[in-house]
Amino acid sequence: MRYLPLLFMAVLYLTACTSRHDIRGNLLGHDDIARLKPHQQTQEDVLEILGPPSLKQDATHWIYVGQEQETEAFFAPQVKKQRTFLVTFDDTGRYLRIEEHLLKGRTILLDPDTSIENGQEMTVLGQTLDNLRRTSRRGKRDKE
Repeated sequence: MRYLPLLFMAVLYLTACTSRHDIRGNLLGHDDIARLKPHQQTQEDVLEILGPPSLKQDATHWIYVGQEQETEAFFAPQVKKQRTFLVTFDDTGRYLRIEEHLLKGRTILLDPDTSIENGQEMTVLGQTLDNLRRTSRRGKRDKE
C-alpha cells in the first residue's frame, strides 16, 4: 500500500507523455472527391458526399479545411497535415469543380470544440452525430 502513490504517479507520468492524434474539420478522401460529378450534382448531393463545409464563402463557393493534429501531453496541438479544398457551384447550385489549395507556411485555425454548418456553430456532439449519419449512409450505398 505504501507504493500505491508512487505507482499512481508513474502511471500519471506515462499517460501525460503520450501523444494524441485528432482530426479537425473535414479531411476529404480521394474516394469522396471521385464521387463528385460536374454539372450532375446539387449542393445537397455535395453535402451528402463531403459533409458540411468549414466555411461558405458565398452561394457558389464552399471551403473545406481538414487538419490532422498531434498533441503532446498538455502542450498546444500542432498541425501535422492540412488540406484545403474550394468547391465551386454554378448559379443554379450545380456542382462545377473542386480544387485543392496549398497554403504553404500558413495554417488555418480550427476551433476544436465547434465547426460551422450552414452558418451556425455545431457542437462536438452535433459533429459526431453528423459523422455517424454520413457513415451509415455510405454503408448503405456500399451494400447496394
